[in-house]
Parts: sequence; structure tokens; C-alpha cells
Amino acid sequence: MEKTVNFAGHQITVKKQSAPPLSKEEVRQMLNAFESYRRAKEKTDRTVIENENWFKGDHWKYIIGEDKSSFAHRPAGSYLLNGIWHRHAEAMDNYPQPLILEREEGDRQKAQELSKVLPLVLEKSGFQSVYSDIWWYKLKQGSGIYGVFWDNSLENGLGDVSIKKIDLLRFYSQPYIEDIQDSKYIFVISLCDLEEARRRYPDADLKDSGGEMSLKSYFGTQDLKGRVCIIDCYEKVQNQNGRTVVHLTKLIGDKAVYSTKTDENLCDRGIYDHGMYPFVIDRFIPVEGSPFGMGMIDVGKNAQAQIDKLEYLIERNALISSRPRFLIKRDGGIDPEKLSDLSVDFIECDRNVDDSSVRPLQAAPLPSTVLTCRENKISELKEIIGNRDFSQGDTARGVTAYAAISALQQAGSKLTRDAITTSYRAFSDVIYMVIELISQFYTEKRSFRIIGDNGKVSYLAVKSNGGEDFSAAVFDIEVSAQKKNMFDALSHNEFVLELFKNGAFNKENSSAAIAAVNAMVIDNKQSIISSIKEAERENDNAGK
Repeated sequence: MEKTVNFAGHQITVKKQSAPPLSKEEVRQMLNAFESYRRAKEKTDRTVIENENWFKGDHWKYIIGEDKSSFAHRPAGSYLLNGIWHRHAEAMDNYPQPLILEREEGDRQKAQELSKVLPLVLEKSGFQSVYSDIWWYKLKQGSGIYGVFWDNSLENGLGDVSIKKIDLLRFYSQPYIEDIQDSKYIFVISLCDLEEARRRYPDADLKDSGGEMSLKSYFGTQDLKGRVCIIDCYEKVQNQNGRTVVHLTKLIGDKAVYSTKTDENLCDRGIYDHGMYPFVIDRFIPVEGSPFGMGMIDVGKNAQAQIDKLEYLIERNALISSRPRFLIKRDGGIDPEKLSDLSVDFIECDRNVDDSSVRPLQAAPLPSTVLTCRENKISELKEIIGNRDFSQGDTARGVTAYAAISALQQAGSKLTRDAITTSYRAFSDVIYMVIELISQFYTEKRSFRIIGDNGKVSYLAVKSNGGEDFSAAVFDIEVSAQKKNMFDALSHNEFVLELFKNGAFNKENSSAAIAAVNAMVIDNKQSIISSIKEAERENDNAGK
């Protein structure tokens, strides 16, 4: 008898359990580990919620603390938001694409197939949207988490790779480690309606949590009335052959409603053949002794707080200074209401009025040092988060030529390039897991439409041999930007034009041009070399 089980974002069809359920001691050990991991991560969870409030501009409660009387007007600057937005845009300008390279000549055809198929698999899984969300998340919170699963519900039941963003607030790993693959357990929690959970697991005798458990989110503590909290427990163990496998146990309350440990099909091989936790963490700034990192808000929020305080003082002084106010003696013989009524041309008074009866009250402007301090703090924040003006193409300094702007951008984008390189490493890990899933689950032939560089359409059929095909080969994964910003493209085009002007495509210069291009550090090197060789062949044919 078969049944479908949902595995934290993906579904798999398994046979009914034939082995006895997990012991109470095993379940208790998992729950104790979960509680230990949760307590160790409480500070990180609070930081995630606080950073999200900073991103939304709801951060004055962290600046003034319990003092609710001060700072009635609370300006919220957007310098952090602008820096995060700009860095995200740069990341999407360098959206990655994988190139699979073989290590042995016999695996060349497989590598070429994967290089063509993988972009299509990523496109079907909506990876570009996930990549964008991961970048937003890691810029704000310091870490973005990919979940790389197999979902049997896709492709009309045929199944396919599913890549998802995992909320950091719902993810728990062993504390004081840097690589989650070294963790004893990985826990991912989610919510499910009670009736839906009872339908999925009719033998579990599930009861309403009644709000006894709570799930932290951006919105605080959420009542679970009518819902249950599902804990997906991933665990690394050694099987009978000494191979490391990952098992998945689904816990609701103190019950294990499903476990691959007790499934006759999966008890020895685990959930996936690659034997890894199906998660990849992309960190922005690494933190020693933690799998998570720091984001731009962690780095810049102190400077943003100082800017907002100074902004408050400046705005308050401007409001007070711009409003006309007067000091009037109580026995001065003047009606204050008539004095404030601008429609009245004549104001009667009871006695002689002199400067001592009515005197304007004008607030003194703030000293220039306050404005200078604010500008310095803004510059400091831009420096801290790497969002300097010329990195956005600002021409205030008199630079207008695209080549000069591009040079300034390249000089000022070291932080961006470093972050993108780190992101590409995480992307390579994701691609490796995708290859492993294709090797394990693409047991039926699948056809992909391939569009070549010349626009020619071809079709490629891919079929694995249940883990003995692609995973048996060893590949290198090279990541490059699928699309680049306009200045990079113009710079590259200008370089090609310089090659043309200098005669690199002339027959007599082809050998020297190829040697020169090979020695250069440029993109699309092979394409340029192929063009030079093609021009050489055409010249030879014309000569004949």
C-alpha cells in the first residue's frame, strides 16, 4: 500500500511502514535536541525580527527604549534601505548561470548535457525568484537558506526538483558550528491546519495544540488555535554499510507521525542518496562559531540611529524656528486671539503698548556643527555599507564618460564583487545537490528544448540510471554571470572593437591574436577565439 507524505516543501510517495514506530526514547531525544537548539538560537531570532523592523522603518523603539515621552516626532531615514536595494540590484545584474566541466574525457558528453539542462531545470523551479528572495533576506538578516528538494507533485506526478527559500526563524541547527553538514540534527518547523494534519496522518490521534506551542514570526507570537506545529527533524546516521545517510522524521507534539527510519524503502538509504542535509546557507558576512552571518542592517543600524536622532533635532528646530511666537504680558492690554487672527487689520488695546508688552519669541537655529555631524554620519554609513555615490553612477564630481564611470564603479564595487563571489559558492553547492537529485530521480526519459546561440532549436533527452549515471562522474562547477550591467557590457564591446581596429581578425595576425586573448583575463574568451579562427578559415576559403 502506498501513500504520499509531505517532506517540508516536497512530497514523496512511499510504501506503508512495515517496521515498528520509533521508540518514545528516540522521539524524546529529538525533542530535547530541538528545545536545546531553539534556546541557543533565541538571540538570533530576536535579531532577525529587530532587523526586519529596521528595514521597514519601525525602529525607534530600539533607539529610545522604554522612554516613550521623548522624540514624539520620529523621522526614519532610508539610507539602509537604499543601500540594501542597490546591493540587491547589483546581485540581480550578475544572476548566475552554471557551466559543468568534466574531469575525465569520458564524462564530457554528460557535462555538456547538464550544462544545457540545468538552466532549464532552474527556470522551471522558479529559481530566479528564489535567488532574488535569498538576496533580500541575506542582505537584511545576514543569511539566506536554500532548500533543495524533490517534489513528486510536479510535472503531473512525474516529479521534479524544487528549490525554496527557508525562513531563518523556522530553521534550527546545532549551535557553535559553522557548517550545518556537521550538525547532529537539522529542524525545520511549519504550521498546518489541524484537520489537514489529521487527513495526512489519520493514525496519529492528533489534538488541537490550543496555543500551547507558538511559532515566532515577523508578527510576534502567533496563536496556534486550530493549528498544529510540524517539526521536520533531519538526522545524519550511519547505515549498515557504514555510509552516512540522512533520515527525516516528522514530529507533531510528542508523536512521530512518519519517519524514513521505519520505512522499508528508505530505512537503509535515507531520504536522498547524496547523504547531505538538503539545505545550503548563503552568508553575507561570516560570524565565527555560527552557521549564520551578519547583514547590512547589523553593520549600519548604529549609524542610522545617530542620523535619525540628528534628523529629529534638525526637523524639530526647523518647525519651532519657522513658527511665529510672541511673549505678551498678562496686563499688557492686548487680546491674544485678535493678535493671532491674521484677518483682523485693526487691533484695539486698553493702554499704551510698548516693546515690553509684546515681544517676538524666535528660537535660535542649530549650530552648523549639528548639520556637519549629520552629513558626516551619512557619509560614514555609506562607507560602512559600501553604497558610495559613484557606485551608483553619480556624476556630481564631473565624471560623465561611460568608461570613466565604469572605472569608478569597478574601483568602488569590491564589496559587491566579494559578496557575489560568496553567493556563487553557495550557488555551486545548490547545483551540486540538483545534479544529485537529477541522477537519483530522472529515471524516466525527459525532453528539453534547447535554443542555441544562433537561435536554432534542438531537443535533448535526459535519463539517469537511478543514481549510477551523473553522480558516478566527477564534475567541476563553474559559475558566471548570466547578464551584466550596462557599463560592463559597453566595456566588453569596446574591447572587442579595439581587437578589430588592431587587426586581430586579419588572417596574418590570427595566431598572435589568439595567443594574446588566451593570456587575458576576460569573459567569453573561447567565443572570441572561435570568432578569430572562423575569420581565419573564411579568409583561407576566399583565397582558394
